[in-house]
Amino acid sequence: MPLGEVLAELISAAIGQFLWDGLVVRVIWPVVRFPGTVLGWSLWRGRPFRGVWNEGDHFQQTMAGLFIWTAVVLILVAV
Repeated sequence: MPLGEVLAELISAAIGQFLWDGLVVRVIWPVVRFPGTVLGWSLWRGRPFRGVWNEGDHFQQTMAGLFIWTAVVLILVAV
């Protein structure tokens, strides 16, 4: 049974690492953060979008993006 536990641990670690790095960090988080970055970019005129994306406050951009995506979903449900 110890071999089975080791294999299960390796498989779960590989799948967890793939899901976290491959799906959450590289796909879901940028999609959530994008509207907040656009909002920040529109408020900080004179800065290039890439500068706001790379050097902006990631937490605030993510929170603004979550709020915007939630508002879009609520508007679509109400319509």
